[in-house]
Amino acid sequence: MPSKEPAKKSLELALEELKPSIEALLERGYTRAEVVDQLVKQGIPAKLYHLRALLSTPRAASEGVKVVNAAQ
Repeated sequence: MPSKEPAKKSLELALEELKPSIEALLERGYTRAEVVDQLVKQGIPAKLYHLRALLSTPRAASEGVKVVNAAQ
């Protein structure tokens, strides 16, 4: 029997598909906590940290920008 994909991956995919709707709700003034509450009511077991991870922007170091240590 093939190994089963973890449920976390399904959650990440669901949130990624809903990202445009989530961003629209935030632009209309809903808080992240309110969005999470609505997701949970719809059967999506999201937590606030899932939303933070989904909506976070990549850091400069991960975008290929060289970070120079000024303490040298």
